[in-house]
Amino acid sequence: SREIFIAGGVPADLFQVVHGYGDTGAAVIEHADMIEFTGSVATGRKVAAQCGERLIPCVTELGGKAPALILEDANIDRAANALTWGAFANCGQVCASVERVLVHRSVLPALLDRLIPQVAALKPGDSQTEPNVQIGPLNNRRQRDIVDSRVKDAVSKGAKVLLGGNVIDGPGNFFEPTILIDVTPEMDVVNLETFGPVLPIMTFNDEAEMIKEANRS
Repeated sequence: SREIFIAGGVPADLFQVVHGYGDTGAAVIEHADMIEFTGSVATGRKVAAQCGERLIPCVTELGGKAPALILEDANIDRAANALTWGAFANCGQVCASVERVLVHRSVLPALLDRLIPQVAALKPGDSQTEPNVQIGPLNNRRQRDIVDSRVKDAVSKGAKVLLGGNVIDGPGNFFEPTILIDVTPEMDVVNLETFGPVLPIMTFNDEAEMIKEANRS
């Protein structure tokens, strides 16, 4: 990213990259005039507290469980397209990725009829060496294991895997694009951020229930 900015005319001294762990981040905060932090909720609390001690501005973009609500009168073709992009772009590793779907029970069959073929057509792999690849790897092995644990927890509690659900063997940290149904509120996949190519679907009988669930976390 720094190389691109400099090539675009940004002065080299203006854009610096510093690698490190928590102690490095804490040191940066001590010398900064403003902090914009992207990361976990737990670390975000620490960053905000340190910025508060110094009374410097702080903006945080943290983890979440962003819901998509599909109501009775939804345009199902558009909804399926939006979910395919919203849940699987960048292998689900976007802070604003769709992390859970709340759908009215009456339109679930139609949604699945359109959604499953689209997600099934997404090909995981290395786009540098393989043709027609749409899904890249997860950032690291630890994140791949987190995604795997979310799916296994859901299945152990009664969720059904309609598509995917497995680690892809071989080089790289790949996980199959996954759709889960029969998902319930006690499952980790609807309570903890997944940050991977997994779309859990919960069904409801009315909009009030859906809105209540959307606002629960």
